[in-house]
Amino acid sequence: MKEECFFTVGELARKCGVTVRTLQYYDQCGLLSPSRYSEGGRRLYDIEDVLRLQQILFFKGFGFSLEEIRDRLMTINSTQDFAKLLARQKEVIKEQIRHLEHITAIMDETIKRIESSENLSINMVMAILKAAKQNNFYAQVIDNIDKKHMESFLINEVKTDTNDWDSLLTRLEELYEQGADPLGQEAEKLAEDWWNRIMNLTGGDPNLIATIFSTGESLPNWKKDNCDIKTAIEQFLSPALGSYLLKQGIVPPGMEDDFK
Repeated sequence: MKEECFFTVGELARKCGVTVRTLQYYDQCGLLSPSRYSEGGRRLYDIEDVLRLQQILFFKGFGFSLEEIRDRLMTINSTQDFAKLLARQKEVIKEQIRHLEHITAIMDETIKRIESSENLSINMVMAILKAAKQNNFYAQVIDNIDKKHMESFLINEVKTDTNDWDSLLTRLEELYEQGADPLGQEAEKLAEDWWNRIMNLTGGDPNLIATIFSTGESLPNWKKDNCDIKTAIEQFLSPALGSYLLKQGIVPPGMEDDFK
């Protein structure tokens, strides 16, 4: 795909609808550096740089942070690579459409409740705010709640704050990467906190509890960006949570056969 065509920073900025300062910032943080410099020291960008910028702008448009974008960038060396890139981006778009459809469903249910009761619950507001958040476990759960259970979800007391799931996932990743014992004390504490969050989020509703567990069980359907989380859940959280629930004599809905 190599073409002997180069753009100055100003030309690239105009063609791609960004500012020169933005391109300079991407260069400073190592996200997009020019392929070469002119004899006078001017930045020169080639076709591979343009394709890299396309990826950055694509993910940025969906609200990804620069660190998240860095981990998703592909190196494009051929037309086949470019086709793979577009296929990957198409899947991201399809996932975003599905996510937005679920946010719309939540809003529809909220509108119905407001119109019927004339009361606006803070839990409804929090549910919408949390559901609108991209790339977190809460959003994954929202995507798995069917419409017939959506109203129950909105009625429940949502006691977790916006960052609770992210905090739990961070602890999970850290323990997993440290090689901690999934049946050890730290793992048991994580499992206890995880279960308490589930109970707070669902209000003890068996259908919603089953939804959260099915979200974890349907790991292959999770976004590809959660691959590390998938492994940590499978190899660390699942045995830790199973051990904790067994000790407490708790049998989650839909998992009776697993706890015999």
